[in-house]
Amino acid sequence: MHQSHGAQTHELLSRIDELAVTEARGVEDAPNALLYWNAQDLSNLAWAYGRLRAQASLAPNQVAAVSAVGRAALALGLRGFWPQGLSNLLWAHARLAVPCADLSQAICSEAVARDLAGFSSQEVSNLVWAATVLDGRMEPSLCGAVAAWLRRCDAVDAFDHPQVRVRHRSHFS
Repeated sequence: MHQSHGAQTHELLSRIDELAVTEARGVEDAPNALLYWNAQDLSNLAWAYGRLRAQASLAPNQVAAVSAVGRAALALGLRGFWPQGLSNLLWAHARLAVPCADLSQAICSEAVARDLAGFSSQEVSNLVWAATVLDGRMEPSLCGAVAAWLRRCDAVDAFDHPQVRVRHRSHFS
């Protein structure tokens, strides 16, 4: 029988919540299964949780699950993440208001170390938004990397709208 979109979403949320309960228990009950996931899986899980759970308050076990995804990403090492994966991880934590100072610092440092090379305008904007939401400000090193990124991509490729282009150039030049 065909499920409606709402039923499919509810089923997916139930499965994610089940994972949340399992992962929130951590090492007391079993090895952390997320430690065996790859970078793409972790960033997809964080993104999906951010998209599907952003409308509701998270229960403590769900906050713990999102935090577990961040810890697993740090344990895996951020060098293996594509730019979209880095920005999605931080975006999900910010969207869900899950504190993650270590993850935020590590992702921003990784993005700066890469000089934002390979990051799209969407990935840069998500990264900047998330870092600002989580930390209350943008780290000077990230601000400098964004300014250099904007100069490199000539802002025409980075932003399609002329008003955005002018506003961003004046802030980062």
